[in-house]
Amino acid sequence: MSAKPNRRVKGGAEKARLKRNADLQAAANNPKQLKLCFPFTSNNILVQSENASTQDEKSVDKNDSASNNAKDQTQLFINFTLPPNANILQKLDFIKQHPNQPLDMEVSWSSYRLYNRTNQNGSLVPRQWLSLFCMNNKVESLYCVICIAFSSIPNNFSSGCKNFKHIYAAVEAHENSNVHNNAVEAYVKACNHNSIEFSINRDIMNLKNKQVYERIHQNLPYRGSCESEALYTLDMNHPSLNHGNFLELLKFTANLDSILNEYLKLAIDQSQKRKTKLDSQSKISKGRGNLVTLLSKTTVNKVIDAILLFMRRIIRTELTDKQFSIQVNSTQDIGAEDQATLFIRYVINSEIKEQLFAVLKVTDSSGKGYFEILKKCFNDHGIDFKKIIGESFDGAAKMRSEFNGLRAHIQKENPKSIYVWCYAHTLNLCICESCSNIAAINLFGLLNRLSTFFSESYKRMDIWKKKQEQYNTGQLKLKKLQKIGNTRWWSREKALQWIFGGDDNLYATVISALDYVVTCGTFDSKTSSEAISLRDKLCKFQIILTAHLFLNIFSIVGITSTYLQSSNLDLLSAWEMVEKTIKHISTINFENIFKEAEQFSEKMNNSLEDLKLSENVIVECELPQPRIRSKKRMANELCRDEAPLNVKDKFRVEVFRCIIDRLQNDFTERFSHNKILIADM
Repeated sequence: MSAKPNRRVKGGAEKARLKRNADLQAAANNPKQLKLCFPFTSNNILVQSENASTQDEKSVDKNDSASNNAKDQTQLFINFTLPPNANILQKLDFIKQHPNQPLDMEVSWSSYRLYNRTNQNGSLVPRQWLSLFCMNNKVESLYCVICIAFSSIPNNFSSGCKNFKHIYAAVEAHENSNVHNNAVEAYVKACNHNSIEFSINRDIMNLKNKQVYERIHQNLPYRGSCESEALYTLDMNHPSLNHGNFLELLKFTANLDSILNEYLKLAIDQSQKRKTKLDSQSKISKGRGNLVTLLSKTTVNKVIDAILLFMRRIIRTELTDKQFSIQVNSTQDIGAEDQATLFIRYVINSEIKEQLFAVLKVTDSSGKGYFEILKKCFNDHGIDFKKIIGESFDGAAKMRSEFNGLRAHIQKENPKSIYVWCYAHTLNLCICESCSNIAAINLFGLLNRLSTFFSESYKRMDIWKKKQEQYNTGQLKLKKLQKIGNTRWWSREKALQWIFGGDDNLYATVISALDYVVTCGTFDSKTSSEAISLRDKLCKFQIILTAHLFLNIFSIVGITSTYLQSSNLDLLSAWEMVEKTIKHISTINFENIFKEAEQFSEKMNNSLEDLKLSENVIVECELPQPRIRSKKRMANELCRDEAPLNVKDKFRVEVFRCIIDRLQNDFTERFSHNKILIADM
């Protein structure tokens, strides 16, 4: 009996592998499986799938022939054109259908060499931009799908290249051309979401501020001069040409975005051709003719007008039939035209909204003229004028007059509407009128003369800067003397605070700079005389005492003024702050102010001793006794005018009490108009 041959025992892993291979083979032989076709592939890129589940009763050979037929039919539906107005998404979808690079065509060149290029390091890079148009198993033409989608300049490969004799040279020349490279750059940026905005923001963050400022060297004008506003002047890099903010920003943005840059170059080229044609015909045209670039001021103004109409439509939709209040203020612009701003204030979903509705040109500045302008504006936009329940203007007579002002004409139409004088404007008027006292005029006139004395000459300004660097540190070195305006009280506060207020005031620096102008001998007699006058006046105790009086007033009024100009103002809280301000003003004590002024003078004298100034520079520590001019008495006149003999009492009566009483009366009178309205709240 022969021995049994040794059998090889299969392990578990081998059995599992064989079972998996058998299952895959059975699935491959199943005629109901999904058939995959690769008619547009390069490097095994899947572009199309076809379901062959309807061919259950057919053999595998028939399935293969059907797949080949589908492949031939699909070649006929490859699209190589785009609509002229295709958007970014359509262009990207178009590129996703390509490339079509068949390998079984009857051609005289090497498909491997045509479909790939070799880098300097020897690696192969597929030409995904190259797509072939085939008919009946024959190549008809070669296309660059990226140039078709993203290049506005026609070229051989965007219309179909048929130079098969020199096919390699033609492909390489196109691949290295600027037109193709610009199109590829535009395609790469378009693949990113918000590509233009993303690129601009990224590039701007990488640029230095200096480079940005060099490019945008404008002030405020939207448009440039008429000679430099035409598009054909944009490529002229002459520094004297001011194209206006819009075109300059457009040039700057075009340097960061290839699509915009390409469009701008095309528009400039068309504009230059039109200019050349007109010059050859000796014609002059200020318009653009039939050249449409969408970059002219006419087009941009239309876009702005459309945005304005859209915003007004939103406001009108939110307003519906609600009641609302208006705010109107006017000013003269740089063109010497009176422009009025109209704000509408209303409530929607328990939220207060305040919207700028219009900027109106004022041709008649009377109360009746303003009324007609407002009524026409509301009628043109379908807003009921009788829904106005409140109006707020400044204190001009044409606005607040009870008989002929804008307030009176509105209240004729809407008897229940309430006029509210702007509280911030009212407070400003109260402070400005309190400065009409002779002592106040003398003080603020001196401060204004100081600021203009140094600022009107670069030599004097250099002295001021040197003295600041010598005696001050930190931000004090950067301070300039504040000029005083006629209509804004805060400029008075700022000028006063910088010279007399706080421990870091500039009083000693100003005295030192003025004394240097007097003693250096490099200035003319007029300048030196002005410096002596300013220096001596600044050392007078009456100026110092008046300054400390207004420092106390401004410290009380400043908090209220800031709140009255805030956007979240509450009317009841504002009224309470005004009432408290009036009470605090009445508590200002003259003796405390006098003591503060004396301490300030003593401190400044000590500071000036260390500066080695002229010997006659002494800050007064008390009010000087003035000479009393005696008046001639008439015959039989027994009495004469009595005046306070004490200079301190004289200042208390003629300056302190006059300013405080005037301020209290103005506050009480001007803020009492809406007292009944506040009482109802």
